Amino acid sequence: MKLDKPIKTDCDAWKFLVKMGGEFRIHTNKDGLRVYISALNKKCAGFYKHYEKRWDLSKPFDENTCAGRPAYIHREGICETDSIYSGSETGKTLVEAVNKHIELMPGYVYIPWPHEEDFEEQINEDSDLCHWTLEFKGSLEEFKELATKNKNE
Repeated sequence: MKLDKPIKTDCDAWKFLVKMGGEFRIHTNKDGLRVYISALNKKCAGFYKHYEKRWDLSKPFDENTCAGRPAYIHREGICETDSIYSGSETGKTLVEAVNKHIELMPGYVYIPWPHEEDFEEQINEDSDLCHWTLEFKGSLEEFKELATKNKNE
């Protein structure tokens, strides 16, 4: 889904910037305005897929380890996460700069990341980052019963 109809007025541009679900910065320069946008919603920025991470809160928190307690991913536990559109465009007016962004934003589409990994590579990457992520061997339903946040993070 491509974002529809270009913005026609400054008022519409401000409404879009406020409602897009992210952050923006506007700078003036010799070419007019430079608008930086970081959009954090699927409607504007699309989405990607990843292995969901869950924490085993039944294990006591260990302050002597980097991860604190086991974190798991499951081979079937794939979920969608909002992608992030970050870009900077210059225009003579706010309308022109925002419309340039709208042309580039992918909208609600799946965006494969160039570095997407298979399951084993994801576990290795997480252990390198000291998350100590392990494979959860139980069912997907049992995996979903684990916590999504580590209480000591």
